[in-house]
Amino acid sequence: MVVVRERLNMNAFSEKFEYAIDTAPGKELISDYLETGDPMVFDRFFHIRFEWCSGYPLVHDRFVTYGAFDDFFSAIGQDNRFQLIPIMVRMSEMVPDSQFHCALFVLAQLIPDDRTGERPEGFSDVFLRLRIRAEKLSFLPNLECAWDSLALKQRFLISDQDPLRKYTARQLGLTRRWTAFFPSPLLNYKKLGMKECQASMPDLRQKIQQLGSLAGQRKLIYITKIEEVKYWVWQLPGQTGTAHLHRLVFLRQPLQGQLGLGYWDIYKQFSERDTPEQISNRLMNIEFRYLRLDPVDQML
Repeated sequence: MVVVRERLNMNAFSEKFEYAIDTAPGKELISDYLETGDPMVFDRFFHIRFEWCSGYPLVHDRFVTYGAFDDFFSAIGQDNRFQLIPIMVRMSEMVPDSQFHCALFVLAQLIPDDRTGERPEGFSDVFLRLRIRAEKLSFLPNLECAWDSLALKQRFLISDQDPLRKYTARQLGLTRRWTAFFPSPLLNYKKLGMKECQASMPDLRQKIQQLGSLAGQRKLIYITKIEEVKYWVWQLPGQTGTAHLHRLVFLRQPLQGQLGLGYWDIYKQFSERDTPEQISNRLMNIEFRYLRLDPVDQML
């Protein structure tokens, strides 16, 4: 009965409201792909839609939640999905970590669960490599669900030579093992200070002051490393007389490329604090979800 009511509600609101996906970018590429079947068109569509959904494949839109690629799947139909599976398998292996969740989601959606199809050559080998990567990123919200969906649906791709056919979906599913890849919490190298920082100190201080810190108020509380990316985290005082406890400002320094500066705020009403565990969780999500940072000026 609950499902029926939800469907009735969706129908009632569909004429009154425009859903976000109705104006999502890249719709012209859907028709282009239907006409040409060009994998490059699909590649462009994937990246445009990834930008639109900010790297998270589900869209929470008013009273409903749906996939950020649902209009594409509706348009191409079931029969055209099989030919895209080998392409999406390769993409899933090649995309950067920030796009991996979206890629898994799309790959799982491409495999029908009401019929069987031929298993692409080499699928199982790539699947096992993707599983290792999914374990590494299993701390990301709902990535485990995306992987378990793929582990279930890949059984509908049949081959007599498939080495995975003897394993159940549960055996191939995911248990959170990201701590085998990263320490928890991330190691704090605060004693190193700014020794390895490549930023211009005067300009960095000015930037941090612009984010709400007077001279002498900032406090360096965390220095850590996620793979080859280094982070410095400062605590800035909260706004007096409000629920604002702290602002945490971080400097991101990749092995190559431009430095980035960002921040998040901590409030009394919410459970997040500036503990090593919660700072680590923030930085991991910043690094491996869709990273949107305003770059620090070139002079840094």
